[in-house]
Amino acid sequence: MAEPVPDGFPKRLVRIEAVSGAEQPSSCAPRLLIFPQLVPDGPSRLEELDAKDALLRLVPDVLLTEPAAAQAHLQALAELLAHVDCHLLLAGPDLAETVQRIIEAA
Repeated sequence: MAEPVPDGFPKRLVRIEAVSGAEQPSSCAPRLLIFPQLVPDGPSRLEELDAKDALLRLVPDVLLTEPAAAQAHLQALAELLAHVDCHLLLAGPDLAETVQRIIEAA
């Protein structure tokens, strides 16, 4: 499983195959980019997110990478954002409703 999260670091870096047993596909054609945000009360809902706002959410992760690769990463993100719909998922405690919102968006 993933390493413990250091103090002050809100994200965990995890390889999907390490936690699910799924193999990484050689290619894919993404349609959605969803940014989850937990909300303790209220129903789950999916809101459209402008590509510029999505980029602002992704840039901090790019800045954590090797500086020489940052420009290539930013270019790849810009290309991705030109081809997908972006959404903010406000995920409440109702997991079934959350999943339904994602299915409807796809």
